Amino acid sequence: MGVENALFNQIQALAALEDGLDMDFTGTQWEAEWLANNKVCPCKACIIARDCLKLIGELEAAK
Repeated sequence: MGVENALFNQIQALAALEDGLDMDFTGTQWEAEWLANNKVCPCKACIIARDCLKLIGELEAAK
């Protein structure tokens, strides 16, 4: 049961990374910067999330 809970927690964390990444800033004070950056959020949280997802993908590919 412990391994299943750990896996479930990891899946939830991964889903949260993907769901919160590069939000839609249409109509906000950050819209112009977001559009100028090809709709990629430049905040530290999104940068780290993209790096984590990239690393996870690379680790999965290396299996």
